[in-house]
Amino acid sequence: QNEIQQVDASELSAVFESPAIESPFPSGEFDRIPRTSQIEQNENPSLIPTVIASGMPIENNPADNTVDESNVSPLSSKALNLTQWALMAWALGVSLLLFKLVRSWFHYSSIVQRAKRVEDQVLKALVPKCASLLGLKRKIPVIETNEISTPAIFGVLRPKLLLPVGTKEKYTRQELQHIVLHELAHMKRLDPIWNLWATLIQIIHWPNPAVWYAVARQRGDRELATDFLALKSM
Repeated sequence: QNEIQQVDASELSAVFESPAIESPFPSGEFDRIPRTSQIEQNENPSLIPTVIASGMPIENNPADNTVDESNVSPLSSKALNLTQWALMAWALGVSLLLFKLVRSWFHYSSIVQRAKRVEDQVLKALVPKCASLLGLKRKIPVIETNEISTPAIFGVLRPKLLLPVGTKEKYTRQELQHIVLHELAHMKRLDPIWNLWATLIQIIHWPNPAVWYAVARQRGDRELATDFLALKSM
């Protein structure tokens, strides 16, 4: 045992200074061998931790959030194009119908400005009488013009009665009274306001044929209701 303790120091240094065991792998090749944990993470990305040991979330790379446009379905792209074309067609239809409405309004406004007020005493006395029968208390201007072929009411806030030139000579007094009562009944029922409202709805929903049918039926029913009110007041 004493002999073992007295081992020559030179022999010990020789043991520790002996060359290291050579690795069977070339230098640097061992670092390029993928570890088992890395292989599992590549095969299953859900194994990649999202929070580091300190508790701070790992920042995502913005490049990873980009959408590959090559993976977009051609069907969804085609549907988007159809939607855009449909929206453009709807807007074009609305614009044309609004233009038609505004042009009609200015057309009748110019007719009213060019026309002259009725000076015939029979008509001037008949209109207030018919208004009284319907319960209308407002003063109604009566305008005669040769630019229209049938009697009409024009205006929403301040409606006016438009009569073609020669209306008095064309009809009997009773027929003339019924015509005036019919037109004033539109004012009594606030038909100019409802007609404008229905027209705007028709413009917005112009691709829907059901709306056109409903507005047409509403206008027909309105004329029947006006006739009934005029006959009832006679």
